[in-house]
Amino acid sequence: MLNKIAITAAAAGIAAMTGLGAMTTTASAAPGYQGYQHHQRSHRICKPVTHYVKWFDRHGHPHWRKVVNMRCTIRWY
Repeated sequence: MLNKIAITAAAAGIAAMTGLGAMTTTASAAPGYQGYQHHQRSHRICKPVTHYVKWFDRHGHPHWRKVVNMRCTIRWY
């Protein structure tokens, strides 16, 4: 267990140092460049998802009911 924690911590440290090195190289590549921030717009895309739910009446007979839910995702453009 301790071995897994040590390996995970080492991997996280390496990933952090690699990301830090990449940030310093891009910043030093163009010292006069302020940086252009591209404002992305999000679009909500909703689609109906159909489920069939089985239910039983008071006599024990099975019935199926169609249930429609909306599943929404956000896309960035």
